[in-house]
Amino acid sequence: MLENLALEIAAVPQHNPRAEVSAEVAAVLRLAYGVHTWLLGGLATTRLTALHREVHGSVVRAVVLLSSSTLQGRLMGPMGDVLQIINRIETIRQNHFVPLVYWLASLGTGLLCVGLIITRVAALHEAVFFLGVIAFNLIFLLRLILDIDNPFSFADPNSIEFVSLKVLHDTCCRIENPAAASSRQPGCA
Repeated sequence: MLENLALEIAAVPQHNPRAEVSAEVAAVLRLAYGVHTWLLGGLATTRLTALHREVHGSVVRAVVLLSSSTLQGRLMGPMGDVLQIINRIETIRQNHFVPLVYWLASLGTGLLCVGLIITRVAALHEAVFFLGVIAFNLIFLLRLILDIDNPFSFADPNSIEFVSLKVLHDTCCRIENPAAASSRQPGCA
């Protein structure tokens, strides 16, 4: 979405040859890097929304250079979409699954493990096997549920998040250097 917005802004001079839009494309690039940094936990949401407002002003300046209302709408639509996505991700980050459910699941896992420990089994290796397999599966499922509860916890060291931000990083690189979009760029691996 951000790359498409940058491409649309960069095409404004095709419709208005006197238009200079490099500052507006640079603003979209700042927003793309801001979103990337925000997802990694390096930027507060309030700062990101302030950056969005700044970039929105830049996009409005690019819109003014166009004469067609259809083309103007194509520039303004993605800005609303970006803000909507930011708000959606922030809502997911802030709202956690019912804490009582986590507490009950942890308690149930603990009680089951204690019950398995005090259960009389003929062979020690069978007891260790059953306890290990059941305890491992339950604890693994608890950790998985906790991690799935917030899929945007890139900055959390306890997260087992494996979602790659490479697509967003590559988008930033392509916006930054559209001429080298198909080749590797320094700093953009």
